[in-house]
Amino acid sequence: MPPSDIPGDNRRVKFNIDSGTSMSCPHVAGAAAYVKSFHPDWSPSAIRSSLMTTADYMKFLCDIGLDDKQIRLISSGQKSSCPKGSARGSPRDLNYPSMAAQVEDGKSFSCKFPRRVKNVGQANSTYKASIFPRTKFDIKVVPSVLSFERLHGEKSFDVVVNGNGLPVNSFVSTSLV
Repeated sequence: MPPSDIPGDNRRVKFNIDSGTSMSCPHVAGAAAYVKSFHPDWSPSAIRSSLMTTADYMKFLCDIGLDDKQIRLISSGQKSSCPKGSARGSPRDLNYPSMAAQVEDGKSFSCKFPRRVKNVGQANSTYKASIFPRTKFDIKVVPSVLSFERLHGEKSFDVVVNGNGLPVNSFVSTSLV
């Protein structure tokens, strides 16, 4: 079996990788069952939200270069149009738990990651942001404290990262707790 669909690719391999929606389904089902084991009272939509969080995938599709026609194919014909100018988004705008940014080697940088969270803990809860481990970069969470009066209340915050000159081909990892 050839490892690609490229004409003239005469390589052969003894294995095959199954991918696509048929293979993602068992993985997502397992993740959903894991979440459900901790929160048996959650609805399927709450579990989905906890796995995906919220994301404006339309802006993301525009940002990776799809045009209105291509987006309509993906979105079952929904009318949509890509925002123009400063309204365009970035992958860092996706409300995912992980955050990543590509910066130029050796240059100063500033990145802002907007996030939105829902309180699934107790009502009248307060959460204070901490960064571990400390890095040489200036990392701020604004606001650094979120107080929820009720269960399922929602709040927004920004993670702002400023730094100077990463060495070539390096990366930094830290955690927001």
